[in-house]
Amino acid sequence: MSSHITSDLDKIADEVLCIDEGRVVFRCAKDEICDMMGVARCRVVDFERLLSGDASAQLAERYMRHEYGINVLVSDRFAFMQSFPEIPCDRITIDDYMTLMLKGAPMQASINNVKGGVR
Repeated sequence: MSSHITSDLDKIADEVLCIDEGRVVFRCAKDEICDMMGVARCRVVDFERLLSGDASAQLAERYMRHEYGINVLVSDRFAFMQSFPEIPCDRITIDDYMTLMLKGAPMQASINNVKGGVR
C-alpha cells in the first residue's frame, strides 16, 4: 500500500519506506520506529550536553531546532532515558520520524563541530 497519510501507516503498515525526490531516505519496520525510537525534547543546555557526551553519539541520530527548543531523534528511547533521565523523551510517531529524517540535521556533523572546536 502506498500512502502519504501517516496516521494510516501507524495503524496498518508493517514497514515504512520514505522516498524523497526519487531517493530512498529510509526503509525500516514500523515497530522499530514506533516501539523503540523516540524524540527527545531538549532545551539548548540539554542539547549542548548531548553534543559533548559519548553516549549520545550512539543514541542520537538527527535534530531539528524549533521555537521552543530542539527535538532530537534517538534510536533507542529506553537507553536514552536511562542515560539522560532529566531530558523528556517521547515515543515517536511516523510523522515525527519522517520530519526529522527529511528536515533534521545529522547529529554527527554537530558532534564533530563541537569536538573540533567549531561552534
